[in-house]
Amino acid sequence: PFHFVTLEKNPIKSVSDLNGKKSGIGPRAGTCGTYFPLMFKALGINTTIQNGQASDMGAGLQDGLIDAFPFCAGVPIPVYSELE
Repeated sequence: PFHFVTLEKNPIKSVSDLNGKKSGIGPRAGTCGTYFPLMFKALGINTTIQNGQASDMGAGLQDGLIDAFPFCAGVPIPVYSELE
């Protein structure tokens, strides 16, 4: 499954709102790193992609280094629980 999370203070309310924003999508060679760039391209969304481990993406979101953390994994996703 594909999931998207951002902080409540961010104005992002839909996937299209990622246009012009920074998205941390997980490891480059993983499922997320493979599919999200293709999905964004197909949707015409120009988001700056950052790669890394899920815990790093969660920390980046909390620290304001990225605007959203799209991820693909089965639930529960521990880092999403921590962000909540």
